[in-house]
Amino acid sequence: MSVDDIAPRPRRHNRGRVSGEARLARILFFSGPFILALFIFSPRFILNSKRVKIAIAEELADQVSRRTGFSIDQMGGVNFGWAYEPCLQSSQFFRRRPPYRFSAKMDSACVEQWPSAVGSGFRAIRLVLKNLNLDVEGGQSAIQADKPRSGPAKTGRATARKESGPRKRPDLREVKVVFDDMKVNWNKLPLPGKLSKGSFGPIDGSVTIQKRGTQSAATIQLTEPLTGLEIIGRALPTALGWDVTGRVSGDLANSFGPLFAAAGLDVRRLPTRGQIGVYYEKKSGQVTMDIDLIQSNVDIANRLVSSKRLQGFRARQKVRLKINLVKNRVMVENGLFEVNGVPTLFSLDASLSEGSPKFTAQLELPTVSMLQLLESIPGTKRPKSLKELSATALFALKFAISGALNAPEDWVLSLDHSLAGVDESNQAHGLTYLSMPFTYYPLTKNGRSERGFQTGPMTKNWIDYKKVPYSQRRLIQVSEDASFFVHKGVDLEAIKAAVVAGLTSTSQVRGGSTLTQQLVKNLFLSRDRTALRKVQEIFLTFLLESSLSKENIFELYMNVIEWGPNIYGLAKASQYYFGKSHNQLSLREMAYLTSIIPGPILYHKYFVENDIPMKHNQKINLMLRRLRRLNTIKTDEELNAALLEQLRFSKK
Repeated sequence: MSVDDIAPRPRRHNRGRVSGEARLARILFFSGPFILALFIFSPRFILNSKRVKIAIAEELADQVSRRTGFSIDQMGGVNFGWAYEPCLQSSQFFRRRPPYRFSAKMDSACVEQWPSAVGSGFRAIRLVLKNLNLDVEGGQSAIQADKPRSGPAKTGRATARKESGPRKRPDLREVKVVFDDMKVNWNKLPLPGKLSKGSFGPIDGSVTIQKRGTQSAATIQLTEPLTGLEIIGRALPTALGWDVTGRVSGDLANSFGPLFAAAGLDVRRLPTRGQIGVYYEKKSGQVTMDIDLIQSNVDIANRLVSSKRLQGFRARQKVRLKINLVKNRVMVENGLFEVNGVPTLFSLDASLSEGSPKFTAQLELPTVSMLQLLESIPGTKRPKSLKELSATALFALKFAISGALNAPEDWVLSLDHSLAGVDESNQAHGLTYLSMPFTYYPLTKNGRSERGFQTGPMTKNWIDYKKVPYSQRRLIQVSEDASFFVHKGVDLEAIKAAVVAGLTSTSQVRGGSTLTQQLVKNLFLSRDRTALRKVQEIFLTFLLESSLSKENIFELYMNVIEWGPNIYGLAKASQYYFGKSHNQLSLREMAYLTSIIPGPILYHKYFVENDIPMKHNQKINLMLRRLRRLNTIKTDEELNAALLEQLRFSKK
């Protein structure tokens, strides 16, 4: 036996059986991540399954309907984020309140800060709405109300549980709804013409609702992203309803641009500040709004309102608005609208009826200096020829209008006005210069002429009222202003027609001016056919009517209006066209001169061509027959002679 044979062999390790703890540790080490992943992701797979999503969406729809009264038009479904935060996709809610339909449409409504919501026991939830659009539709095609759901009333135990120990303060619960680029649209509302459809926005903002036990409150913050317009409000519940207060500061031009555009206004700058208060009484269904807003350095334009941009003026609106949701009634009390320091009071009472709301509106201009009034109209200037107008001339006005809101052609109007501090011996009205020779700067197609001429009483070509043949005066009155000696300067039906045109069309305000208004235009104003020039014209018309007699106004009119190129006054016109004095004209010649007043430059071609078209001759014949019906022409023989007469122009 060798040494090697007797050498010790290496000791073998004991490979006995592995313990259970070690085996479990190995299994957990290798399978743990898979189990954890399964634990994390399996609920996601379940929640994202089609059947579960449908069930959740239906439950959400039912909850929204029961809690808000809104129903679901459309719901794209529910998605869940990595932290299981729920997102409602492509949803549209609606609520009907005949004859209107309110709807809210959004791309998504997602709960943000989900871990905080879960950690607080869902006492603090932040909901983010993407691309929110609010729509209001109604008017002629009234939407029938949904029938109320019927079913057994839920009952519960009336006995209160006895509490033991100190009362625990209820937890504070908070829900915050955040939205960006919100837009509000309306369509088919019972409003005149262009106002029945419109929109405004976009607006960013948030609504935060806090509740602790039976007490709750809401905070509203709206911000216009471009101009920084900010609206901040606070809503508190009361024993009867809700009390909301808020403040506004910033430029309304961008946010409410589409709304103003619907009314034809191009608003570039509308800096606004003020306060808004809203009180809602649930039992009576009445909403009361108190609004006090101030604008300064405004910049707006509208070709129907003014021929140029209106810049730099200031305004204020102070109004109490009451809306009764049960009686469908809207009232405005103690309304104040102020422009450049001149106040106007207004009130409104409108009730919703089938087809269109019926309304009654009143406007009152308290006693104010006529000088201050004329200088307050934006985009206009006081006429230079009224330099003698005194601040002691005081003006007041009351105006009322009523009817169906979407039928302006049937509105009923009334008007009353007065001018104090002025009488025949008083020069406060600034029109004394018209009773003596004065320099007249005629109105041409290019504006007011820089070259004037002497006219007025006691000048060569001036004709006194009583020296004008009665037939000539009647022809002018019947053709230009039949009710001249009855009205107080304006024709309410013509004003209504202008309002209708302004609300329902884009055409300029035209026609309907009384003889006094035509005189005012020729003496003081331009040919612009805009609303503010019309307002200025109406106030100056009231000044003339209150300061001068009807005969003085008619006399001025006949002596200063245009009858052809550089032909002003009846005396020059009778010599130019017929080579005669005004008191030598025949009936047909008088009728012809009257017929060209509306377009003296246009109709001058008849004189140049020595040819009067048949259609214009028929117009002259109608005027003569009207004089016969009014017995200004006494006999049929006299009428027939005038109808058969051939006009011969003077060609000197």
